[in-house]
Amino acid sequence: MLRCISITAAAMLAVAPTAGADTMPGPGSSPSAERAMLTPEYAEGRRDRKTWEDWFNGLVIGSYRDGAFWWFGERTKDTPRPCTSPSGDAGWVAGCRAAQRRLALSDIRWKTEASYALGWESAVATDIPPEPITMTESEKARSMTAAYVDGSRDRQAWEEWLRKLPIGSYRDGAFWWLDEHDKNSPKPCASPARNAQWVAGCRAAQGRLAEPDVRRTTEVDYRTGWNSEPSAAPSQ
Repeated sequence: MLRCISITAAAMLAVAPTAGADTMPGPGSSPSAERAMLTPEYAEGRRDRKTWEDWFNGLVIGSYRDGAFWWFGERTKDTPRPCTSPSGDAGWVAGCRAAQRRLALSDIRWKTEASYALGWESAVATDIPPEPITMTESEKARSMTAAYVDGSRDRQAWEEWLRKLPIGSYRDGAFWWLDEHDKNSPKPCASPARNAQWVAGCRAAQGRLAEPDVRRTTEVDYRTGWNSEPSAAPSQ
């Protein structure tokens, strides 16, 4: 599971260096670290971290931004909680969900690609524990129905996309990620034959499953809705 890298807006602005700035290996850098810094994955990690921070720092102070910040910290836990505001604040929930979407694919790559993770972490972050949050029974009831419907809808959309893929290496890459994404330590989308179409199909599946995977692990009713749709995916 991702280690805690929560940051406040002040830490983003005052502590984290600009991800686009040049970073050279220091005197104590290992050869493997130096090689990692020369990879496209490292550059992509730095780019995505900067994109996230630029987006977050541009948010107006308020409940939407608070929800986004809360998810940045919550997602690093072994069992992250769903985006449910204790006061029923729709703006807070919207900000939390927006952060979920923006970080979902980055978190997958953070866990599966060492060079990407090194690039993402090249911006120094300050660890700050997230604020506690609890749900009332009425809030739980409201979220259950909506989450179940979302899960069922997203499962149908996923399988419809998968069924329409033409037979070939792009489709093979998508199917490979379908098998890989539920593992405790999924491997990165790297084709053993260096097939660009295979990698593209795998990455496309990563992108489509990233948010559902987050919600399946954080929302019981979303997961129930997702699992309510029997798999109709074509055989490989």
